[in-house]
Amino acid sequence: MARYRDLPLGFADAAVVAMAERNGGLVLSLDRHFHMVAQEGTIRVLP
Repeated sequence: MARYRDLPLGFADAAVVAMAERNGGLVLSLDRHFHMVAQEGTIRVLP
């Protein structure tokens, strides 16, 4: 989660990203914060 400390992610959002990176890389969310992380190519965000 230290990788994303400069992004405006809360603890819960950062935890979701960390879990997605470890478990297949897919997040289902309308939250724009996840799309910023997805641009790095570590996770995929649906829709």
